[in-house]
This record gives sequence, structure tokens and C-alpha cells, in this order.
Amino acid sequence: MFTLYLSTNYSETVCLKSDSASDRIYIVPNNLEQTMIFLKIKSSVFIDQLTFEVDHPRKCLLKAVLKDDTGIICIAMETEVEKDQRVLNWNGLNDLPYGVYTLEVSRGSDEMKMRLVKRI
Repeated sequence: MFTLYLSTNYSETVCLKSDSASDRIYIVPNNLEQTMIFLKIKSSVFIDQLTFEVDHPRKCLLKAVLKDDTGIICIAMETEVEKDQRVLNWNGLNDLPYGVYTLEVSRGSDEMKMRLVKRI
């Protein structure tokens, strides 16, 4: 059995494990928590608020920005997520013009990006 850790500029660090009994090689994330999605959006279309479902909730600082299609930050939010908090609402988005936005969310070193649509 051997273990080999790989990291490139284009991917997360992964761990390759070989089980000599079965001659199979397994690809296992080096840090499973870092590779998990930590938020889900209820809908990719919004009007005046975004509702997030928090996966694996823990006390942490959550930072989010909405950027327009030119990459300009239109609105930002920082909030403390409490342990066991399952739902998070971002209100006050009704003043944004309709269009396509990129949501960038970070929790410590974890980051996510999603495309969203604001409608009237």
C-alpha cells in the first residue's frame, strides 16, 4: 500500500491511495471539509433577497459579494454564522438593477462562486 499527495495549480490537493490487496487506486480529497460545498442557494433567480441553506454549520465569519457582469462589486455582506444555523437570508437586494450577477462567498479559506439572475 502506498499514499501519494498531489497538488497542481489547477486542482485541489488530493491523496492517491493504493490498496495492494485489490490493485485499485483511490482518489481521496486531502481535506474533505475544504472540498465540500458549504452553502446552497434556494433559487438562482432572486428579486429582493437571497436565501442560503448552510451545510455543516459552524460558528464562522461569512463574507459575500455580488458582482455585476463587468466584475464590479455592487453589494457586499459580512455576517457571523452561528453553530447549527441552517438558514441565512440576505435582504435588501431590491435596489439592484435586474441582470446577471456573480455571487462570491467565502468562509475562511473556503470559497464558492455562483451565477445568479436578478429579476424585477
